[in-house]
Order: sequence, then C-alpha cells, then structure tokens
Amino acid sequence: MATVTVEKFVGGKQETQFCFPAVFLGMARVMLPRAALTALAEKGMDVAGMLSAMRSGRQYTTSVNLVEKGVSKTVVVSVV
Repeated sequence: MATVTVEKFVGGKQETQFCFPAVFLGMARVMLPRAALTALAEKGMDVAGMLSAMRSGRQYTTSVNLVEKGVSKTVVVSVV
C-alpha cells in the first residue's frame, strides 16, 4: 500500500514528519472543492498527480516553500 509522507523543514532541519495511507488522497479529491484542488495544484500540491503516481506505482515528490509567521519553511510531500 502506498504511503504519503509530509515533512516540514525550518532552516534546513526537519521540524515535523508524519505519514498516512495514500488512499486518503482519493477521499481528499472527492471531498475538497474543485477550487481548493486547483489552488493546491498551483502551489505544487497536485492531488490528481499524486493519485496518478500511486495508481501506476511511481514515486511522487513535491516541495513548497512558504513563510509562516515570518519564518521561511519548506514542506515536502512524497508518495511512495
């Protein structure tokens, strides 16, 4: 079964990591409004792309740089 891993880095050091079954991506695609899925894809979090990779057995990794409360952070999402 595929797994989604989400990691948050601050200053190049991992601050947080959690994993969940990739099957939840399918639920997210059904439950989230199309506008939310489009906004996520524009930011680099392509739920449809993650699902496609999961179904074809490919790995998928993307990262997003953001600023939270004035602190630069990087979020890395991987489907393995």
